[in-house]
Amino acid sequence: MDRLGAAGIAMPGNVVFVPVDFESITLAAGLSAARLDMSSPTFFSLLGVSQYLSEEALDVSLKFVLSMPHPSEIVFS
Repeated sequence: MDRLGAAGIAMPGNVVFVPVDFESITLAAGLSAARLDMSSPTFFSLLGVSQYLSEEALDVSLKFVLSMPHPSEIVFS
């Protein structure tokens, strides 16, 4: 976030960055701990992440994203 601020990019008040070790806990558990409202549509960014996850961790994460309310979205590389 410091780099965004240094570049003059304002962070919207509804943006939250949540670090998750996908091999230790599920995405659902990490976001629950961060108090994500599971009833609200959510944008997920896994840029530079998915290729490093085990097949099981990625599968669990994608299933969770699919369970979120429409029009939730995901971007990953």
